[in-house]
Amino acid sequence: MNADLKYIEQDNYMVIECSGLHDNEEFKSCINNVFCECERNKTTKVLIDVTKIEYPPKEIEKYMMGKYIALVWGQKIKGVLLTKPETRTQLIEDVVVNRGTSFKVYSCKKEAPAWLL
Repeated sequence: MNADLKYIEQDNYMVIECSGLHDNEEFKSCINNVFCECERNKTTKVLIDVTKIEYPPKEIEKYMMGKYIALVWGQKIKGVLLTKPETRTQLIEDVVVNRGTSFKVYSCKKEAPAWLL
């Protein structure tokens, strides 16, 4: 396992803290688990914090990740991705939103949860 995932339930949303190395297969597993956890906890809002990921994904990987998020979550989950300012790009957000999922990318820890609520 390259990445560590920590699931934290907040009052109105779920937080997933990711640390370690980026891995595409683990990311897909995380997206599937988030969907299941949201259904189990009857929540529709998620913040994924990837600020502690050591190896940021390449642009093509971000594109594929965006497609996968939209495919799995559809219109059922509203999500925020919290990134480091130096690794933030608009690509993943555009890919997800263009496929009908409510999703935003932030690099500010205060703004990210505010958008969910």
